Amino acid sequence: MGLLSIAKTLFRKNQKEKRDAATDFYFNQKAGEAYSGVIAQNPKKKLSQSQEKQVKEYALDVFGAESCIPWLRVYTAFRGEFLEGWMPVNFWGRVVCPSLNGDLQLLGRIKTLTRKFLRSDALPDLIYYVNGTWISVEGESLDKKSAEDFAFANSAVVFLKKDHTGQGHGLIKLNREEFQKLDFSKTGDFVLQAPITQHAFFETLSPGSVASLRITTYKVPGKMANTHQSSIRVGRLGTSFIVGDDCVRLPIWENEGRLYDFGFSGTWELMDRHPDTGVRFFGLKIPNFDSIKQFCQTLHDQNPHFPLIAWDVILNQDNQIQIMEWNTVTPTIGISEAATGPHFKGLGFENLRK
Repeated sequence: MGLLSIAKTLFRKNQKEKRDAATDFYFNQKAGEAYSGVIAQNPKKKLSQSQEKQVKEYALDVFGAESCIPWLRVYTAFRGEFLEGWMPVNFWGRVVCPSLNGDLQLLGRIKTLTRKFLRSDALPDLIYYVNGTWISVEGESLDKKSAEDFAFANSAVVFLKKDHTGQGHGLIKLNREEFQKLDFSKTGDFVLQAPITQHAFFETLSPGSVASLRITTYKVPGKMANTHQSSIRVGRLGTSFIVGDDCVRLPIWENEGRLYDFGFSGTWELMDRHPDTGVRFFGLKIPNFDSIKQFCQTLHDQNPHFPLIAWDVILNQDNQIQIMEWNTVTPTIGISEAATGPHFKGLGFENLRK
């Protein structure tokens, strides 16, 4: 190998190491806060020397990187013991998700294309706005007035959801007057969605804002998709929709649809009841949970291009499943992995780094 080839190889290796370090830093930012939150609530959960050793050895032996230590420490502290099979959030985001969904990974962020892939009436899509063009869900080009009339024909409000957004960011609730005043030259591409009236169970749990039920499915090549993780985000009083960490997160035992006994704040503070309504979480079970899982798995089987998909769905007032969005990028796993995991043990994801 010539000197030029060696130099190029070393340069590429150096660039990859820099990218990996930046990605690890991004995904590990909340690990310290999570660990501190766990210890603050129960100082006895601070890791022992033997647990610290277990975590470090596992991070190096299985994932090949000390950067995987922070989330393994969080999981171990939360559970009070170390469990093999846990998935560090940074390894999940840096290695697993990009490896599984490959070049198609970012497609789930393009909301205006979701229906074209899923071909499902369970999406509340009404109108698309793409490159200055108004389009119906059937693909018909419309003028702005026709699009407006159709969007507000059956509801006083609609939800504008921008492409390349998620977790409530880029979501705008609009009445007709607000819609008319909007400067569409600055919005970018978006979908207009009809409002969802959620099932009474979820309205009690998340009054005023539609809860977000997350079902994460994985499809082994040539096999049927299976559910590997589930959770729910419920809103706070006074909010019309959930945005980011301004919510309560609850893992779900996916074999039975039962909520974890405690909800989590964005800083991992545990609560046994909704902080605003006082509704207790203990013993609550998601209605029609098996049907919801099967619905997501069937949709995944119809879209095998993506080995990994996280579905944000809800049951409406008529017991019908509605899809709010799908996530093909980097589904959130940290809280569920700590509380009810490991969820991906035995799938060989740790070997994707090799």
